[in-house]
Amino acid sequence: MSYEKPVDDYDTILQAASARINIGAEVLEECDRQVEKWGLQRRPGYTFMDALDHSERFERPVTTDDAKAICDFKIDDGTCGWIDILLEEFMEARDEAKAGRRDALRTELIQVAAVVVSAIQDLDRI
Repeated sequence: MSYEKPVDDYDTILQAASARINIGAEVLEECDRQVEKWGLQRRPGYTFMDALDHSERFERPVTTDDAKAICDFKIDDGTCGWIDILLEEFMEARDEAKAGRRDALRTELIQVAAVVVSAIQDLDRI
């Protein structure tokens, strides 16, 4: 595997910084959309039997449908944690990546990042 050498061109560094700022703004906009939809969430980080636990228990790979079903069940049950939500969002991003849909992948990754930010904010409130 080859890696690009570090960039020392000032304009390139400024463009990269500007891109990160714009991405950060998109993530915060998605956080706002999620708060509008779900309200300000208070959740544990992990709760028993997330999608990966099910995968280990039943000795088969976890699917996006598994992650969604478990997350939905745990939301209804009142036991959904941040890892459950993150796994569901991550699996959706994985599906888009596997299908080669770059725009949809980007959208899903913004959603993943927004869930991470919301989880960190929640942990910091504890």
